[in-house]
Amino acid sequence: MATSAARLPSAKLKTILANLNATPRLMLRNVKELRVSYAYRNDHWGARHFTKEFLPRIAYANPDVAINVQKELKTKYDTWRPDIKVVFEDGKTAAINMHAKWSTAIAKELMDVAGIDAWRKYKSSADAAGRPLFPGEENERSILSSPDETLPTLEEFRNSPEGKASLAKAAAERAEGRKKAMAAIEEKKARKVAQTAPAATDQPPEETQKTLAAKAASLFAPKA
Repeated sequence: MATSAARLPSAKLKTILANLNATPRLMLRNVKELRVSYAYRNDHWGARHFTKEFLPRIAYANPDVAINVQKELKTKYDTWRPDIKVVFEDGKTAAINMHAKWSTAIAKELMDVAGIDAWRKYKSSADAAGRPLFPGEENERSILSSPDETLPTLEEFRNSPEGKASLAKAAAERAEGRKKAMAAIEEKKARKVAQTAPAATDQPPEETQKTLAAKAASLFAPKA
């Protein structure tokens, strides 16, 4: 880490550190682990922005908290929601549904669930002053009026009959795609070989012609 930081230009390093130390400090109370799961493309934009914008700050402020991020491909057949599972030191857990939420809304919900007392004081002060808790919060919106609580988590979806069928269908499509790709490669190779092969003629090779001529001459040679 130190070696990587030393290679960064000082201006860029200063910008990174300023972001990591930005107010408010996102310190968690009695949290052992955060398990974050979301689709790495095609969906879950709020969750993806939260991971990019806020998760580094959380990791920096809480070096003893294990943070496990599970990014999965979400196909058109899949119906599951992104979520954060908060595991506390006493073994209790809390779940945060990130479906259809802005990144700032996700950060606020996580801090409300597991933030230290300083977060609550900061929040009360900001509310009293009428200022946003995070930059960009004024643009906060939800794609849906409220998160769909009926959607399963990734783990629940995988273990459901629907999920297993979807995973099998997606796997079959990927296999078919690989098969077509390999067939296209082989076809391309065959065309290349055909283009570089010598042109066919009606005449046999020169050596074969000499052999046939000698054999024909021996048939008509006078016998001793």
